[in-house]
Amino acid sequence: GFEAPADDLEAAIAAAWEAHLGLRPIGRHEGFLALGGHSLLALGVAARLEATLGRPVPLAPLLAGQTVADLARSLRGEAPATGTDPLLVPLRVGGDRPPLILIHAVGGTAGPFLPLAAGLAPGRPVWGLQAPALAGEPMPPDLAGLADRYARAIGSLALDGDYVLGGWSLGGVLAFETARRLPHPPCRVIMLDAALPAQAPTDEATLRALFAFDLQAAFGAAAPTDVEPLYAVFAALVAAANGYHATPADLDLVSIGALEGLLAGDPAGPWLGLVPPGRLYAAALPGDHHGLLRSPDLARLVEGFLPPG
Repeated sequence: GFEAPADDLEAAIAAAWEAHLGLRPIGRHEGFLALGGHSLLALGVAARLEATLGRPVPLAPLLAGQTVADLARSLRGEAPATGTDPLLVPLRVGGDRPPLILIHAVGGTAGPFLPLAAGLAPGRPVWGLQAPALAGEPMPPDLAGLADRYARAIGSLALDGDYVLGGWSLGGVLAFETARRLPHPPCRVIMLDAALPAQAPTDEATLRALFAFDLQAAFGAAAPTDVEPLYAVFAALVAAANGYHATPADLDLVSIGALEGLLAGDPAGPWLGLVPPGRLYAAALPGDHHGLLRSPDLARLVEGFLPPG
């Protein structure tokens, strides 16, 4: 049930969330992502709290889906209530079905996976992985370094049964690379509208234009003025993808593409030859790159590739 903020710090956090999320009242055990928060709203919340508290407020706890009480503990410098790796974002907790773990796209955040997580079968735990910079860590310079870091994060869950690893866009490529590094690998890897990276522009003006386009497509609104923390993550991930060359892996792959948009085409195409024959399944759904994650059809399709229990 509802539990009101326990002290002045929790009350200030709840007030900032209420102002930016348009919801009230917000209790101390409600999570930012679960209430509809995302990276742009997190920037506004952090700025409001910094003005109220007179101290820096990091984005990482908000984008990790922390509750009001969790964020208050974080701001006091106390240990989080859960001992999980800081890159892991609990998108749906509880249940005894084999879990699904999803890796971020070029934006670096796990929040876009919430509609997919909500549409899966009851009792299916779902974890997201966010970029290291959002948890206050340095960004590895390439996809291999990122995959190494994500393998450590997944290893911290100490999974001893079946699980599935997936990713959206660049996250699909990262899932492919991470899976081959895991001593206890996933039973399959699900790529969501994921293509092998092409050499991306490196000049500042073009990168900022691509970043603005990505924000517009994701949120349907112009970006606020202070997006530097998000742009830094975007630019670092674009740079990490440059120079990547995929090599074959002994994995079962599922490639689900969008029928519209920049990446429309044969979803199997990029991955043919990278896994053994007969171990690649491809499908496509209506919608574009960003709309795919919000499609109820996607959750039903993905659920069909997950172990039942």
